[in-house]
Amino acid sequence: MNLSDQYRRDEELNARITILKAVYEQTDRRLNDILIQKQLDLFGHRKSRDWLRTQLRAMSELGVISIREIGSAMVAEITQTGVDHCECRMIVEGIARPSASQ
Repeated sequence: MNLSDQYRRDEELNARITILKAVYEQTDRRLNDILIQKQLDLFGHRKSRDWLRTQLRAMSELGVISIREIGSAMVAEITQTGVDHCECRMIVEGIARPSASQ
């Protein structure tokens, strides 16, 4: 893996933990893709909606979120596996580890 590929992978892992934590922090543990994209923008991940939806599908395959499409929106809901990852009870490969300060 060259440096460019490694950077893209690291950015992807970091974006995924940002997504997961954004959903985790919601009272009902759900968040739509429009609001998730705004959260990513705040953390410097300026990506397209298509890129975000690809990440949400990958995270669903990893078992950390479930997704539903409602009209033109995609809604992510955190699973117990996702909660366990956010609370450092387990590690899910394919998502960066949460920082110790959070």
